[in-house]
Amino acid sequence: MRRLLLMVTCLCGALFALAPAVHFASAAAPKDPMAGTRIEVLSSGTPAATSGRALMLLRVTMDPGTVIPAHHHPGPVSLFVEQGKFGTQFFAGTGQVTRAATSGGTPTPAITLKTGNNITMAPGDHLFYDGAVHTMRNDGKGELVLLIAALFDPNQPGFIWMGMGTGTPAAYTPGADRPSTR
Repeated sequence: MRRLLLMVTCLCGALFALAPAVHFASAAAPKDPMAGTRIEVLSSGTPAATSGRALMLLRVTMDPGTVIPAHHHPGPVSLFVEQGKFGTQFFAGTGQVTRAATSGGTPTPAITLKTGNNITMAPGDHLFYDGAVHTMRNDGKGELVLLIAALFDPNQPGFIWMGMGTGTPAAYTPGADRPSTR
């Protein structure tokens, strides 16, 4: 009995001694900024009129509660909300939001998003921006599906992260499994 008590005491002591190291290791491991997000490349090509650029058509699906942290892209982006509620906040740059046509079929005037603006968009709404630093999030209870056309520099990552404390921007290229550092 005494021996069992001694073993349990040693085991508990070892676990308490390891707890700070386990917490430190989990705190040091960077969170996957694309967790809960799936990107499908639907089409891509290199247009002759835009030398050095690749035109891509993407379907981005985000699980409920998913937030992609502040980032920018290496070229202009046109985004269409196919399903769900898309949220974004701009930290730098501008963009143009056009809401879906009203019930009478009349389109509403475009809204200019500026630094500090935070917006939620519904199906049929679309957004254009070029170089803006922003977040992406699923503001709904179901899946969010976006259709995105992007004219990117193929030698740059698709997502360039801002303020993630990694020392260098972490990059995500559509078609890759996980973010990588470039």
